[in-house]
Order: sequence, then C-alpha cells, then structure tokens
Amino acid sequence: MITSISAIEEYFAQPDTPAAKSPVGVLMVKIVGKNPGMSFDAARTEANLELLDQAAKARVYRFPKVLSPDEQVAAKARLREAFKKAA
Repeated sequence: MITSISAIEEYFAQPDTPAAKSPVGVLMVKIVGKNPGMSFDAARTEANLELLDQAAKARVYRFPKVLSPDEQVAAKARLREAFKKAA
C-alpha cells in the first residue's frame, strides 16, 4: 500500500504514531519493506508483538515451590541444623 519515502514521513508525522527512530518505528519500516502490501497499522501491531516477544525471552519465569506439610517440616529442620552449626 504505502511504500514511498514521503508517505512514510507523513505517517510518522501524525500525532498518534510512534517516532520514526523509535524501536517500533524502525521495525515497522523493516516489516513494510519486506511486505509492501501491508498497512502501517498492521506493521505497527506486528512490530509491537515482535518487540514483546524479544523482551519476554529475556525474562525467566519461575513458580514458587509448593511443599507438602512433611516437606515443610523437613526444610525447617534442615535450616535449623545449618544455622546451629554456623553459630
């Protein structure tokens, strides 16, 4: 749809669009370059998704351990023993 340089400049000049040099703006231009028929709004959505995917890969998600009552007692006993020796 919109692939000319002047159309790209006009798009980024609008108040509700990201800056041309922002990570989203740079990625949008690359996406539109690869898919010339794509609209800027679709490219913006895809750029946001790609950036979120990249950010999520850097994060390590961990769930807390859920211990049974017997395991809790054993863990407390192990900690008591460890700190008795240190004192």
